Amino acid sequence: MMLIRRFDELALELIWSGEIQGVVHPYVGQEACAVGVCAALRPGDRVMSNHRGHGHCIAAGIGPRHLMAELFGRATGCCRGKGGSMHIADVSAGMLGANGIVGAGVPIAAGAALSDLLSAREHVTVAFFGDGATGQGVVFETMNIAALWRLPIVFVCENNGIAAGTELAETIAVPNVAELAAAHGLRTSVVDGHDVDAVHDISSAAVAQVRSGAGPHFIECVLDRWRMHASRRVPMPDLRDQSALEHARCRDSVEHLRKSLIGARALDDRAFADLTAEVEKELADAVAYAKASPFPQPSEVLEHVFA
Repeated sequence: MMLIRRFDELALELIWSGEIQGVVHPYVGQEACAVGVCAALRPGDRVMSNHRGHGHCIAAGIGPRHLMAELFGRATGCCRGKGGSMHIADVSAGMLGANGIVGAGVPIAAGAALSDLLSAREHVTVAFFGDGATGQGVVFETMNIAALWRLPIVFVCENNGIAAGTELAETIAVPNVAELAAAHGLRTSVVDGHDVDAVHDISSAAVAQVRSGAGPHFIECVLDRWRMHASRRVPMPDLRDQSALEHARCRDSVEHLRKSLIGARALDDRAFADLTAEVEKELADAVAYAKASPFPQPSEVLEHVFA
């Protein structure tokens, strides 16, 4: 969780300084969801991400070196520098890809789940998406067909309550997205997305049920993001009011876990400081690796494309 947080804080610093190009959608504040869910998976399972996907990538097992190199557009990146922040994929790690189109990863995940069902493989696919994707009809079409065909898929809605600048209450007529999922025949769970233990418990039970052939499950992680919706070279304003931002920062998943571990005598201040230093060292190495890596050759521009 600390690695995910510091990776995206660093990514913002790098884009503001002009060292990386494009756009970054920071995952800061939502770390417990990606970690809690992905820790419930096993080799062979797959993950489909969205535009805010760095946390999912790291939790799924993509190392910071190759992830950072991808942000720098280098040939050593997991997509050889051609994907960038919103289109990171590494099939070897089970990461089918991030996706810059809101909601578009959900039907792709269902396709992967269908392939497992038809091949009798006991794998599970997880589809991460935000509450903003509830405005895309294909998301609910996919839930319907997944329930009908009993696909081995777990839908994970990261409900941070706001899509860019639009509050969820302005776009759906029920309190929770899970109610919409239940209407499509899915078993549902709603969990505090800042409590990694609670997320992991819910996810472990859901994944086990899905793997056994019980059909799809929908998990709604209610959480807050700390930073702006997205940022390019010039920092973009956060459209929430100050009280909402202060509330978000009070629900700190990393701090909650730190206090929990200290209370259980599984961690002390020295160990936490060592862990912090280890994360900083790993990220410094990732940046150095990315900067030392070559750019892809122009002759490669048509490789790895379908049409």
